[in-house]
Amino acid sequence: MTEDYITYIRSKVGKEKVFLNFSAGILENEEGKVLLQLRGDNQTWGVIGGIMELNESSVDTLIREFREETGLEVRPQKLLNVY
Repeated sequence: MTEDYITYIRSKVGKEKVFLNFSAGILENEEGKVLLQLRGDNQTWGVIGGIMELNESSVDTLIREFREETGLEVRPQKLLNVY
């Protein structure tokens, strides 16, 4: 499959509701400051993260999203919660 999973699913179900999994992370520096991104969809600040691709773990998703959105290579240290 050359297209991403979400595009593929949307091509099958259109605008119907689908259950999607997300992964997000908090990157904090030595001073306790947290890296945020300005969201393009609603112009609010949020943590780095995104939708999981097919066959991707939550850790793999987080690493990919940080790389795509910030250019940073991260190694998750601790799971905070699952919602």
